[in-house]
Amino acid sequence: MAHAPSELAYTVDLDICAEYAAAPITSCDQQVNRIDIADQPMVWYVLLAWGDGSETKYWRGFEFGLGDFVAGTSGHLITQHGYCPVPEPATVLTMETENWPGPNEGIAMSVTSTSEAEVWSGNFKAMYWFAGYAYSAGGLWE
Repeated sequence: MAHAPSELAYTVDLDICAEYAAAPITSCDQQVNRIDIADQPMVWYVLLAWGDGSETKYWRGFEFGLGDFVAGTSGHLITQHGYCPVPEPATVLTMETENWPGPNEGIAMSVTSTSEAEVWSGNFKAMYWFAGYAYSAGGLWE
């Protein structure tokens, strides 16, 4: 699920994953899936969300991709991006398509550990983040 906290603007000294972890959403009703025109770079996340939320889930890998857009001219521009870490000493392996994070591109990620203490876990968990600008009304995802 895509989520863009409206109060969060990107700066180079911001720990983006820690910012989300300090105030995570806990239901789909809290999702913000819109970024409007802004004079500062905004942050949005890819969250892994389980519908029921009744138990802790663990996972060692995931993949996602972006749809068709013309970078910089269709309402938004991605300026920075990255994944949220897993507990040490696990290592994250990534496989990106050639022009990631461009239009119709994707990424797959996995963790080298088999220990539940060293993998991603939770619900509405931030897996990946993007920073960028919205240039037109409606912004992203609309």
